[in-house]
Amino acid sequence: MDATVPERFRIDKVRAWWKVVKLLDLTYSASSNAYYHLFNSPYHD
Repeated sequence: MDATVPERFRIDKVRAWWKVVKLLDLTYSASSNAYYHLFNSPYHD
């Protein structure tokens, strides 16, 4: 039973990191999308 606890903890940690990475990726693509629209807007000329 001692062997399964660290394994489960490791999996939970990986899942938590994966959520953080996905969230950062979403935030990054949203902000780069916003910058793209900002700099390619007709008002930029």
